[in-house]
Amino acid sequence: MNLFRLTGDMLHLLSIFLILWKMLTKRGCAGLSFKSQLLYSIVFATRYLDFYFTLYSPYLTAMKFFFLASSFWILYLMRVRFRASYDATGDSTNVFYLIIPCVALTVAYQLGVVGMEEFSVQDFFWVFSEFLEAVAILPQLWMLQKTGASETLTVHYLAALGGIKGILRGVVAACAVVESGTHDNSATK
Repeated sequence: MNLFRLTGDMLHLLSIFLILWKMLTKRGCAGLSFKSQLLYSIVFATRYLDFYFTLYSPYLTAMKFFFLASSFWILYLMRVRFRASYDATGDSTNVFYLIIPCVALTVAYQLGVVGMEEFSVQDFFWVFSEFLEAVAILPQLWMLQKTGASETLTVHYLAALGGIKGILRGVVAACAVVESGTHDNSATK
């Protein structure tokens, strides 16, 4: 088990538990961006396509299942159970302005770097999920800027997400060094 991966996964779990704890204890989702959560759900659904076809270690399988299930549970809580507390006017980002450039970048990457002879649907969606994850937090940040309200738990949630990204980028860099410059996306799957 890679220490970077374990630390990143624990921070990711912490961020999920923070957002769920906030919503369940406050019985609402005020201050949280549904659009960011939707984008993260798309990230996990596209990144973990292999979850449906390939069995990895029990740890990886459990983590992928938890990330997928929790992201969709958060969407359910925000859209159904705590709908009355959702601030649609503060969460006004059009997510297509984020998704479409990510698709375009993925196509450019596949054509320019990977090439069509090595094209695979699973890798295409994995690359797309990487691009989308880079911008998925933007609706939450724009919502905080627009409303001017930030609760302590929301800030802790954002800090945990930022920590995850830094650690996982360290994993990718370490893998690149160890593997003499080759890129293997399994380090962040």
